[in-house]
Amino acid sequence: AVSLWHWRMFSNKTTNEVPVGEGLFRKQGSNVKSWKVRKYSLLSSYTLQYSDPLSNVIKGNMNISNVTVREGARENGKNGGAPKEAIAMDICSFDDSRTLEVVFDAIEEAKQFLLVLHKCTRKHNIPVS
Repeated sequence: AVSLWHWRMFSNKTTNEVPVGEGLFRKQGSNVKSWKVRKYSLLSSYTLQYSDPLSNVIKGNMNISNVTVREGARENGKNGGAPKEAIAMDICSFDDSRTLEVVFDAIEEAKQFLLVLHKCTRKHNIPVS
């Protein structure tokens, strides 16, 4: 299994911006509904950026200045090969008018993501409990 939480602080090669937090999650594609492991970077510029973890090619980003997070749907093991105890969540951006469906393999990975996301948003409507 892939360890999906790697907490590191280093310079982002494309923006020269130091991420507030980084890690891995599984993300469902918006066009092709397959699950891919993605490395994410939460940037202080209110941006969630995600990339291919092997090639570091940036696959997308989301404005996180005004987001909400809700519990995602668990599809009986269909969440990209994630383990049974995985945490699914939907990240909804009001500024980008879109939703990312993501899965974390463990509760601690999801908690760390939410704590950093809370720090990176302008409007604190992120559940941190």
